Amino acid sequence: MFRPLAFIAIAALTLFADQAAAGPSETTGAGDAAKIYAAFLDGWTGEEKNPINVAIVADAPNAEALNEFSDCADKPHWMPVEPIDDLTGLIGKLAYVRLVDPGTWRSRDPAELIAKGATIESAVDSGFDNGLATFSAIVFDASHTTAAFTFSFVCGRLCGSGRTVIYKLTPAGWVESDKQCGHWISRAQGGRPGNSFTPRPNRYDINPRVGVAGPA
Repeated sequence: MFRPLAFIAIAALTLFADQAAAGPSETTGAGDAAKIYAAFLDGWTGEEKNPINVAIVADAPNAEALNEFSDCADKPHWMPVEPIDDLTGLIGKLAYVRLVDPGTWRSRDPAELIAKGATIESAVDSGFDNGLATFSAIVFDASHTTAAFTFSFVCGRLCGSGRTVIYKLTPAGWVESDKQCGHWISRAQGGRPGNSFTPRPNRYDINPRVGVAGPA
């Protein structure tokens, strides 16, 4: 009887050691990613929780984005991450999220609506209501205590903004970092300017001539 019990104990210890060496499991990573996406969207939509279109896919961050993450979070290395073909399992249960195919999405450009006679307020509201939020896949550092991703919101050719987002694991859970990095705002068709603007906290604080800045 001793030998089978000893074998089971050794096997269990070996499995535990292998899991510890491998770091956080994919299940843990996915669970944390879901919490982070939800926390960000809850904050971005505010108390109103108006419906928001979110691209159903999330690309893996490219080399430029990873370098930006490192500069912003003071973390030189990030764990590999795969693109996400379907975000339903991560944010599909959020009642205010409408997952859409970015390939078929079409904007209601406020500038075009204004040119057709709409008021600025109604054009902006229409643009926002039909805008598209896009995330990158979330990457974690080796210790699984820092997470980073990119976020953008586009509602027309000259109506869009985005930034790098950093989250830190605290005793209270995942909390967004105060660091502001990688901001861009639409200023010209087909162009992404530098990081020269300061985001405003009000999601509807818009200058139609230069675009929209999402909440900090």
